[in-house]
Amino acid sequence: MRWRGRRRFYAPSAYGKQAMAARGRQREREERERKLEQRRREESIAAPTGVHEFTARVESVQDVNTKYGWRWKMTVQAEDGWRAYGTIPASLLRQVERPDLLVWRTVRLKANLKPGSSPHVALMSRPRGTLANGPCSARGL
Repeated sequence: MRWRGRRRFYAPSAYGKQAMAARGRQREREERERKLEQRRREESIAAPTGVHEFTARVESVQDVNTKYGWRWKMTVQAEDGWRAYGTIPASLLRQVERPDLLVWRTVRLKANLKPGSSPHVALMSRPRGTLANGPCSARGL
């Protein structure tokens, strides 16, 4: 008989587990790459400058201490993918019971946009706007 080298025997269950783990790692890698590509596409959209009227979704709301006192600020993401940060208009604050109820709501804004820290972020000044869906309350979300 001819020598064919060392033979390796794999138990089917161990091989199956290894193959499943490899497929899982491959799926995770593909998911990470897909999310990274989507993030790159979102970041590649440059935010406009000047006075613009746009529809956006409120991503976050926070209370900030400025040189004028405590002010409510928000970050919104426009339908085109760029983001804007600025003061919440008084008209929006009057339409909700609490400012945190604005999060994930759609708003229509008109604001003066200036370039922010990165190309896809703008700073809002003198914003004016309303809720796109009408007023809301804590009881009737």
